[in-house]
Amino acid sequence: MKKMFSLVLAIMMCASLCACGIFGGNTPGSNSSDSVAAGAAAPDNSIGNVVSQNNYNTTAPVENVSFQNVNLGTQITLDFLEMTFDTVSYAQELKPTDTSRVYSYIADKENEQYFYLSGSIKNIGGAGYSVKNIVSEIVFDNKYTYNAHLAADNGGNDFYGDYVEPFGGVKYYIYASVPDELLNQYSTVTFRFGFKNNFSGSYYDDFDECNYLYQLSAMK
Repeated sequence: MKKMFSLVLAIMMCASLCACGIFGGNTPGSNSSDSVAAGAAAPDNSIGNVVSQNNYNTTAPVENVSFQNVNLGTQITLDFLEMTFDTVSYAQELKPTDTSRVYSYIADKENEQYFYLSGSIKNIGGAGYSVKNIVSEIVFDNKYTYNAHLAADNGGNDFYGDYVEPFGGVKYYIYASVPDELLNQYSTVTFRFGFKNNFSGSYYDDFDECNYLYQLSAMK
């Protein structure tokens, strides 16, 4: 009888130990996903980290490429276009001309603003083309470089008017999203952009693939 009692007691102790092991392994915060979250580093909101999410580079190397300088308030005329350079500024959002009804716009990003060069492009060539096929970047203090994009506003309620027929024209924005911290401290900014004849290239091209290259610099 004593042997039977001892055997039952031993079995109960083993079961108790196993139960402790099971539930101990499943306490909150001990599974792999919780451990990763708890151990993740807090986001670094410094300039270098934030802008790295926007194709940011700490230098602006452009080798074996020559840019023609242009100024605000001027215009270039080629066989296929007239292009003006009107404004350098920044905004929380970029909105089209017509906001009197439902419209699409380029929404703001937290702790950033859109820095842009705006002007107009008129097609004076014999065939239509898409003005979005432009290679562009914005460089602050000859150090902080952002890949830029072109948005075209044809007077409507969106930015989808990038295809321009002969004698047609659009307002353009060459823009990039830039941290507020950088906007507060920069001294100079340079817009660099280039394109092929009749915008036949792509915004994925490199500057050395463009037929026309320009840069516009401005002080804060």
